[in-house]
Amino acid sequence: HMDKPQRVYAKRRFTLVFLLIVTVAGLLAGCGQKQARTKPPVSEPVACVIMIDGTGSYEHLDKAKHTARKVIAELPAGSRVYVRWITENSQSDRSGIVSTQLPRIEKPKNSFDLREKQRYTTAVTRIRKQRQEIFDALSAAASPRAMRTDIYGALAAASVRFDGSIEMKPLLIMMTDMVDNVRNSHIEVNLKNARVKILDFQVGSNDAELKSNWRQYLSSHGASGVDFAHLDDPYKGGK
Repeated sequence: HMDKPQRVYAKRRFTLVFLLIVTVAGLLAGCGQKQARTKPPVSEPVACVIMIDGTGSYEHLDKAKHTARKVIAELPAGSRVYVRWITENSQSDRSGIVSTQLPRIEKPKNSFDLREKQRYTTAVTRIRKQRQEIFDALSAAASPRAMRTDIYGALAAASVRFDGSIEMKPLLIMMTDMVDNVRNSHIEVNLKNARVKILDFQVGSNDAELKSNWRQYLSSHGASGVDFAHLDDPYKGGK
């Protein structure tokens, strides 16, 4: 039998060991929760409509094409992308430049499954090839240099594309001066809660009023948010 000092010592040692185990378990659990909280969200496919000003008054076509490439390069796998001209009739079929749907990519659930790894590698290769085909079509597209600018028609064309992709979050990118002189404002426009970004915005003499009017119009026709970015503004992403 242990005497009293030995029993006290053993009890204290047991208590210390127990507290140590509880503390380590708590730290491990906290780390697991932190990892779960900081795990990056999966990017869902979007329906992205990119409108590039193809009129004689827009002077920054090369920059607009470069920006369009950046937008397309960051679109999530599975996204639909439509690239179109803004012309005197922006709803016309002739205003289309290129459209496609990027393939979906699912990372292998089992890193030791060679078939899953091969399917993933094949999908990555396909999406890279498809993006390059879009880039090539965009680079080769010559501006129609239309005499007038149909902004409302461009918005109506985007609305139709969003109608056909209701399962995806809508994103509208426009590179233009947003000066409409066709005045086709009676046509139906519903942007379906789309995020609208006017990038490479070409400034004019009444920018403040122009921006205010378009923000009001776009928001009243379904846009969830409207952003303007000038030619020298750093690119912050299209999503």
